[in-house]
Amino acid sequence: MTVAAMAGPGDWRHWMRRGAPLLGLGLAVLVLAWGSIVLPREAGHSAPLWPANAVVLAALLAPGTGRRRAMEFLAAGTLGNLAAALIGIHSPLVALTSTGFNTFEVALSAIALRRVIGPNLDLARVRHLLAFGLIAGVIAPLISGVLATGAIHLLTSPRPASNLLTWVAADGLGALIFTPLLLTLGDIRRQLAEKPVGAKGVLALSALILVCAGVYWIRAPLAFLIPLALLVTVFQLEMLGAVLGVLCVTVLAVALNLSHQGPLVNVPGGAVAQMLLAQVFLLSTVLISLPTAVVLTQRRRLQTSAAEQQRLAALAEDIAGIGYWRLEASDLSMTWSDGMFRIYGLTPGGPEVIAAGNNQIEPVALASIKAKAARALQTGEPFQEHFSLTRADGSVRQMEGRALCETDESGRVTAIVGTTMDITDQADAATAVARSEARFRALAATAPDIICESNLEGVYTYVSDACLEITGFTPEEMVGKDLYTLVHADDIEHVQTTCRALFQNREAPPKIYVEFRANRKDGGVVWLESRPVLSRDPATGRVIGFIDCARDITTRKALEAELEKARLAAIEAAEVKAAFLANMSHELRTPLTSVLGFTRLALDQPDLNPVSRDFIRKANNGGAALLATVNDILDFSKLEAGQVEIRPRPTETAGLIRDTLELFSQSAAAKGLTLTLSTKNLPPALEIDPDRLRQLLLNLVGNAVKFSEAGEVRVEAAWSRQKLKISVIDQGPGLSADQQSLLFLRFSQIDGSTTRRHGGTGLGLAICRGLVEAMGGSIGVKSALGRGARFHFEIPAAATAATQAVDEPDDAAVFPPGARVLVVDDHRVNRELVRAILGPLGADLTEAEDGVEAVAKAQTEAFDLILMDLRMPGLDGTGAMQAIRSGGGPNAATPILAFSADADSAGEARRRAMGFNGDILKPLVPASLIAIAAHHLTSRETADRAVA
Repeated sequence: MTVAAMAGPGDWRHWMRRGAPLLGLGLAVLVLAWGSIVLPREAGHSAPLWPANAVVLAALLAPGTGRRRAMEFLAAGTLGNLAAALIGIHSPLVALTSTGFNTFEVALSAIALRRVIGPNLDLARVRHLLAFGLIAGVIAPLISGVLATGAIHLLTSPRPASNLLTWVAADGLGALIFTPLLLTLGDIRRQLAEKPVGAKGVLALSALILVCAGVYWIRAPLAFLIPLALLVTVFQLEMLGAVLGVLCVTVLAVALNLSHQGPLVNVPGGAVAQMLLAQVFLLSTVLISLPTAVVLTQRRRLQTSAAEQQRLAALAEDIAGIGYWRLEASDLSMTWSDGMFRIYGLTPGGPEVIAAGNNQIEPVALASIKAKAARALQTGEPFQEHFSLTRADGSVRQMEGRALCETDESGRVTAIVGTTMDITDQADAATAVARSEARFRALAATAPDIICESNLEGVYTYVSDACLEITGFTPEEMVGKDLYTLVHADDIEHVQTTCRALFQNREAPPKIYVEFRANRKDGGVVWLESRPVLSRDPATGRVIGFIDCARDITTRKALEAELEKARLAAIEAAEVKAAFLANMSHELRTPLTSVLGFTRLALDQPDLNPVSRDFIRKANNGGAALLATVNDILDFSKLEAGQVEIRPRPTETAGLIRDTLELFSQSAAAKGLTLTLSTKNLPPALEIDPDRLRQLLLNLVGNAVKFSEAGEVRVEAAWSRQKLKISVIDQGPGLSADQQSLLFLRFSQIDGSTTRRHGGTGLGLAICRGLVEAMGGSIGVKSALGRGARFHFEIPAAATAATQAVDEPDDAAVFPPGARVLVVDDHRVNRELVRAILGPLGADLTEAEDGVEAVAKAQTEAFDLILMDLRMPGLDGTGAMQAIRSGGGPNAATPILAFSADADSAGEARRRAMGFNGDILKPLVPASLIAIAAHHLTSRETADRAVA
């Protein structure tokens, strides 16, 4: 692969950017050097100019040319010069010699100019032009010419003096003419920006060309016109006109002279004299044009600079609000700058206006200024004065004046020069700051909290007066102390961590509140709440420390401690209450189990006489009423204790409502009431707790049936916006506003008299409100006396795909005869009740009166089912169940059902997680006991057959 193939487009562009100028320079030097050698020789002349060196020197002196680039330019120029010399000179040795000394001359000129002037050559400056003319036009050509002619004389030439003069003149003129031309054209944009070319400039340059052509063409003694035309061009175009004019003169002079035309053709002395005369003429044009251009450029720059300085001074006066004045010591005359007149609100004018302005100064201050000025004229001491003046428009301004003295060589004061500044805004700002600081200090002094400031080293720089009252330390005692001086030793690390976090997040500092203990001077401890923020420098925004506001929260902390004690006591009380509720549930429902169980069994006896059956039925109804009351009280207690758990699951809502209404069908029919249900937009299933919804409906529909004597009880159910809305509407006696205010309150009853018709605990609606709120909904009533009532509630209910299968016992399951059942209960009557229910079905029952006896029997005998009471003395039901499961006996996998008075599904779930297979609720319902027992016995038999 070639180098060209490996180089990318960017590499070629790079080489083109660096190589193209070098190639162009080499070719330009080749052409100029060859022309300077061959063309004069063919015309019988020596070269009047040597522009090749000037081109290389211009490249070396161009702005931005570094050392490495200069070496590249010098090498390219040398190669071009050598090629021209080899072509135009017959002796290779002479060609090499002349090329070497030309390169030496260019390098010497460039190095010397860099040393004398620096990297930025500006030919429009007098010093730079003089240095360039001496070094590039005289010294370097003279040195290189002496060395070159000496060397060439030794080689070939018999005329060293003539060669030396030709060399120095040609090289010097070439440098003086072409190097400024190239440098000026290279900086043409700046040149045109400083001095644009107008129509007069173009006309002057055109006139110069015509004059030169005419003088040389006519051959008349009119050469004196050329410098005049050149000066006109210089005056119009300055440096650009000078270099272009000299170029025009040079090109015409050289071209016509080489073609033996022009006014120099008839000069006696031959070609040498003509060439020398042409060189002198060209040198004179250079000496006339370039210095004149420099003077004109400098004058223009000085005028521009002076105007700019004057503009900037006036701008500075406007921005700073400063005016300048001068008082001459000789005649006490005063002059003002324009800024002084603006400050005083006067129109610029002479002494009369200035005197009027001084009279605007307050008299006392004016007398002081005059006295200080008189003393300054005698002693030369500077002075200053702060004063106010009333302007012509009536506004009062605050001023600050400063003055210095000018002296002559002998130290005598010649003038007083002063400035006056309008400091009204600064004075107002300072006054505002002082007022703000005073207000802040007053607020800080009266604030009940400690306000303090510290630097980044953690040292107090300010502490408010509240420190004394809160800590016993005075502010003076705290300023200069470490900010952790007050912090209790056990809280220092906490406070340090807080301050460190605040500083580390200084770009977006968080709001921080930190509580810590502080040491009082008397040895006591107080609690403080601190709110530290970062303090920043107003000018730079740099963080310079902390500002803090610390509040005494000792009383609050004491209250919090008391509240914490109260909270713990409340938690303990709630736990005691929960235990009490569980115990009450057991103690109340256990005897009710016997009452309701045996009365139901008695009612099932076929040979019972009507009177006895009626008595037993009434006893059963009374027990059922007592159970409803107990259930209400226990449910409400659970709601207050926060022990009710809502367990939503997919539920077929419409069917649940219909089933609940069906429960009241007989009681409603007995009173002549009609039960109706209307639904709207009910999805097939909703995500709700069916047990709690059923409990709500039982309460509300039960009340509607109980309080209505005729008409209709209607249930309306609708679903929208992810909410289930249910209303129970009756046509009963209605409620007044006072009666409605008693609803949903615990133990409240509309009719609390001893003659009220309807019983109840007054907890039903309170339980409803608690359940609805626990589900995230709301409940209410709309009613009026004689117009019935509308109870309504809504609860969140998301639509779901389908209902879940509920694990319920199969009522149709057949109780297997001969099943061995262990009944564990500390109440003998309950054991007898189970025997009375299951015995006739062929069950083989074994009894245990506590958990210890149950575990012992389970270790020795195999049972098909175990019924376990939960609350027993000694070892309770849960402990007995776990002992049987973990004992490895014959009943480790036997179904164990819990005798539970807790109807909460959450309680059942917990017991299932512990190891129970299900619940049998107290009071016992014979049908439910038989169905649940048969379900688990049948499931066990199926599992045993599958294993076998």
